[in-house]
Amino acid sequence: MIGGFTGSEAADIHRFDLRTKQWEEVAVASSGLVAPFTGRSVFARAAHACDSAACDHSGHIILFGGEVDPSELGHAGAGHFTDTVYCMDPVTKEWHGVHAAAGEGPGPLGWMASTSVPEGMVVHGGINKNNERQGGMFLLDVHS
Repeated sequence: MIGGFTGSEAADIHRFDLRTKQWEEVAVASSGLVAPFTGRSVFARAAHACDSAACDHSGHIILFGGEVDPSELGHAGAGHFTDTVYCMDPVTKEWHGVHAAAGEGPGPLGWMASTSVPEGMVVHGGINKNNERQGGMFLLDVHS
């Protein structure tokens, strides 16, 4: 479990151990981030299940966008969204940033759907800073 909203945007990480049936808080370090990792909610996430030894993100958890500052209108309005991309290595417990290649991406979004694909992550829909529903679909290819 990463982040979420608890009256403010959360940045904590918790892991449920299926063997012991207990929760543990995971302390994660940061390196090479595109921007400091801060609390967020309603972001896209995917697990990158690449089996290539050459892939720098194999086995990582990918996060994209999300709300970093809530709207005063609650769920009736859009807060401040980001378009940053982060990966977390669950083995080393370290965050690192992913610098998206030049090109047209989805821009800052929240409340979007996401799923894992062999290349990385697909993001669909969402809400932009003007509280407008989006219909685009984007592929974040962490191999390029």
